Amino acid sequence: MRKLVVVIAALGLVLALGAPAEAARKYRVKASISSSSIMIGQSVTITGTVSPARGGKVVLYKRISGKKWKREATARVRSNGTFAFTDRPKSRQNRQYRVTKPKSGKYRAGTSRPMRLKVRKLKRSTPTVTVTGVSSRVIEAGQGVTVTGTAGRSVAGRYAQLQVGAGGTFGTIGSARIAPNGSFSVAGGISQSGAAVPLRVVIPSSRFNNEAAASAGSVKVFGWTYLSELTRVSSSRFGPTPGNLLGNAYPKSVGNTSNFWWDQDPWAEWSLNYRCTTFTARIGLTDSSPSGSAVKFVASKDAASSDFGTLGNGTSKDVTLDLNGSYRLKLQDIYVAGPTGSGPPTTVGLWGDARILCAF
Repeated sequence: MRKLVVVIAALGLVLALGAPAEAARKYRVKASISSSSIMIGQSVTITGTVSPARGGKVVLYKRISGKKWKREATARVRSNGTFAFTDRPKSRQNRQYRVTKPKSGKYRAGTSRPMRLKVRKLKRSTPTVTVTGVSSRVIEAGQGVTVTGTAGRSVAGRYAQLQVGAGGTFGTIGSARIAPNGSFSVAGGISQSGAAVPLRVVIPSSRFNNEAAASAGSVKVFGWTYLSELTRVSSSRFGPTPGNLLGNAYPKSVGNTSNFWWDQDPWAEWSLNYRCTTFTARIGLTDSSPSGSAVKFVASKDAASSDFGTLGNGTSKDVTLDLNGSYRLKLQDIYVAGPTGSGPPTTVGLWGDARILCAF
């Protein structure tokens, strides 16, 4: 009988020792909060892990200072055991959060340590915008430029705008979200040309911040301009002359505006002011020019002349001239053969859609 009592007592001891092991089978929940202090209306994120990772859901509880815990939201536990909640306080009341993984199967419920959050009165700040780089200072109209810089963590998630100036006003050409570390990289295309097109970066105002801006300096933007649309410095029977070459229309052309007679080399001159790089045109006699006509085409940049050759009926070609470092451009139609006389032109030496690439 005594042996039986001993055996039963020993068995009870084993069962007693096994109880803590069974009780230890409990979910472990670890959680952290993205910030311990925010302003009303800003968001805060609670993230964490559940171990073991067995799926299911976790529950977020919230307690306003001086009140009881209340169930706030639920979130699914990912396959790797992680979870996330986002809250946006609407009142200036300090609070605490905690996350619980409810009981499931043989695992008891587990709860994280409380996390405190201080909610401050909404106060608009003025961010400091600093430009750290511009991708290029010389571009062609239609190309893009990228501006990088910082605006501070207080405006992370908001947008930085890239603006270009014209006539004393600025317009937005691009925007980009500000990174969590407060940096930005914003790009936009510039359609206008100019020797110094101003750029700036603007952070628009919001509930949390005042508007702030910083200059990004200026860029030189080259754009194509037709000579027919520019004022001539001086000219002699030469100007805008739309026409056709080999059946193709060139509405933005220049050439002689009267027939060849006493003045057999009509010309015109334009000011470049050292701001242009390239001249291009399609030259030839207009399709309406009488048979047997011929004209010599000459272009001059300051004192240097370029002879593009003599062309007759039914021929045309593309010409290009480097204008770097040039102050003036002069075009001439020099008579070689064909009818002469006063009045409207019958033979026309056409500079088809003549244009220059400049940063005016």
